Amino acid sequence: MVGFLADVVRAEEIVGRGEAGAGEGELWTALGDLGFGAGQGQALHRATRVHDHFIVDFDSPYRDARLVESNFRPSFGEGVPFSPEQRARVEARIVAAADGLRALSPAAYGLSAAMIRTLMPRIDDRNPTFKGSSNRGMVGRVNLFNPQLDGINHAVIASSLVHEAIHILLYLFEQDAPLVVDERRAHELRITSPWSGKRVHLLALVHATFVWYGLLHLWRLAGVERYFPRREIDYYRGFCARGLRDGRLSAALAEHAALVRPDVLDALREMEATAPTDEVEVEVEVEVDDPRRSAGPR
Repeated sequence: MVGFLADVVRAEEIVGRGEAGAGEGELWTALGDLGFGAGQGQALHRATRVHDHFIVDFDSPYRDARLVESNFRPSFGEGVPFSPEQRARVEARIVAAADGLRALSPAAYGLSAAMIRTLMPRIDDRNPTFKGSSNRGMVGRVNLFNPQLDGINHAVIASSLVHEAIHILLYLFEQDAPLVVDERRAHELRITSPWSGKRVHLLALVHATFVWYGLLHLWRLAGVERYFPRREIDYYRGFCARGLRDGRLSAALAEHAALVRPDVLDALREMEATAPTDEVEVEVEVEVDDPRRSAGPR
């Protein structure tokens, strides 16, 4: 950590003065948007910025950093470079996703822009499905696994941006006050998710409820079909509503409700009670196997 901080401070100094000192090695800014070669004051690597905000990091050494393993993606393959064609395709999808979100919902776009600083596309050929992810240790960074796949379009990327932005907002809330009263116990418990049918820990289920409730309302906004394909709209509407139907969330939480902070539990119950669930339901098998999935089996 000390070495990282020293390197990024030197990189920012180079940005400020426009040249590198003699003998300095390769340096990168903390966000991975600028990289300097040894002894070079001019950036050799300059990341794409979408809407002059979202940094798309294909090149920095951070993209190969060890990732936190999770219950929804238990292993990660080695980083595989993108071909120029794949890179251009991914950048175009991210731009189209951001354009669509900004036009459809200034609120959802604003949340994404406020919460996300860096998008880090990664090819993971050991798990050949798309997945967005974020974590508490690197707040503001979003990983996009396999965004180059043929089945992925800008709607999938847009859903992932908002999905991870909600997670990041919750991470920030957790820095002030945990969402559960016993974090160790909440992580040890395994509960069947009413969305995917998979076993997840309690805190993941709490997060998922906020995420799916928010996305359900995003995909039900008036005029959404002007910006995103009908196939993805119907898919997300059906899946996001799945865990909020017929008291399924309450049933999943029943034995462990006392571990959830009371005001958070009230919010979960209100979301379940007020969620519009008139969409055609998406079966679990479709969500698990469909490469469009942008949120993981929670």
